[in-house]
Amino acid sequence: MNRKRGFTVIELLIVLMVGAVLTGIAFRSFSGVQGKMAARQARLVFASLHARTRAQAIEMATTTQLNIDFARDSVWIQRGATRIETLRFRETMDVDIRGTGTLRLCMSPRGFAETACNSFNTTQTVVFAAGSDTAGVQIRTLGQLYY
Repeated sequence: MNRKRGFTVIELLIVLMVGAVLTGIAFRSFSGVQGKMAARQARLVFASLHARTRAQAIEMATTTQLNIDFARDSVWIQRGATRIETLRFRETMDVDIRGTGTLRLCMSPRGFAETACNSFNTTQTVVFAAGSDTAGVQIRTLGQLYY
């Protein structure tokens, strides 16, 4: 009996087809997760900017602002006329911030929002969108964040 060792062409094609199908399934699953994670990460980054604004106000004993420009998908921290930090979500994270106009939250040296300085007087929702996936946060009038 003179049998050759190895795989036949048919066996190799079947293995390659099964591998291609499994790779396609994994890729589609990963693409769905990627948008969700980007939107959630943007929400966490926004929460850290909010905390940094509050910390700056307390540390420097002066009112510090957290500004949101929905049209430019950017958020910045400002003390007086000086911008301390700016983050452009579309450019750095490929995430849109949904809303209209601009929003200003002023944090006092005591760590609470100054309602007279804020650009809003009711709870505001900020939505971060990556494709069809979204993650939102509510900003209350006294400066608290709720997920």
